[in-house]
Amino acid sequence: MARVPEHMTANARSLRNGSTEAERLIWHRISIYRPRFTRQLVVAPYILDLACRTAKLAIEFDGSQHLEATAYDDARTRY
Repeated sequence: MARVPEHMTANARSLRNGSTEAERLIWHRISIYRPRFTRQLVVAPYILDLACRTAKLAIEFDGSQHLEATAYDDARTRY
């Protein structure tokens, strides 16, 4: 498996520490269940808001920051 660039790891850590209220509420609800979820998982070149590795499931919360970036979001969805 390829090594994750350090700047992406640092960015993911920053995002985890600065979660929105909605992200914190959802994380609180699902963190006790199995299979486990991971917050701000780096899947270069992207950082997933939530991911379940066992189920191969990626979850992205679309907030207002995504209103202007539709082309980027489409490319990320195809990835």
